[in-house]
Amino acid sequence: MVFKSYSNRKLRNSGRWHKNMAINIFEGARRIALLLGGGAAAITVIVAFNQNAYYYAQYSLARPNAPFKKTDGGCLSGGKTIYFDHKTSSGKEVSVSLCLEPMTFTNKNKEDTELIPYKTDADGMTWGARPYSPEVASYETQVTTHFTMTATDEEISIREAAKKWRSQFAEAMGYLAAGLAIFGALVWAMGWIVRGFLGIPRGMDKRPEF
Repeated sequence: MVFKSYSNRKLRNSGRWHKNMAINIFEGARRIALLLGGGAAAITVIVAFNQNAYYYAQYSLARPNAPFKKTDGGCLSGGKTIYFDHKTSSGKEVSVSLCLEPMTFTNKNKEDTELIPYKTDADGMTWGARPYSPEVASYETQVTTHFTMTATDEEISIREAAKKWRSQFAEAMGYLAAGLAIFGALVWAMGWIVRGFLGIPRGMDKRPEF
């Protein structure tokens, strides 16, 4: 009798344990959604914070030994644009877009052609070559090495780059907010549909017991 009573009590406790440990798919789905949303938000913030500002200080160079001229437009037809980072006097880096302006040269056949001037010799003669020639490639290295900016231009470039970064970060946060809102709406809609199939009232995870 004692053994039988113990066995029945054990079975009753086992049934209660299984009942209490029933799987709650809605609670599990909510936790998964929170993990996915939180992970996506964290990754987006980190990437947006560490992104580079897509701002370039625009300059042009007419010929070798000429001063670097700040511009607001693109490069002339026949010219070549090169991109590089320039370290300012304060130690900060600024992205630069430099246009190597073309120059008209006359060949032996008296034909005019647009070339990139890359060298001025001791006699004052200017030499030119095609934009993607080895001579111009070597000239680009010299130009980027000796590139200079005025103190005023450095301040303007740093300020504009910071302004561009803030704009990009705000835009990324806007996309993040919209994405989380859409994701949350989808999660809610899926829960609403599943509850409808299972006959579970809205806001509850199981059918009420009567």
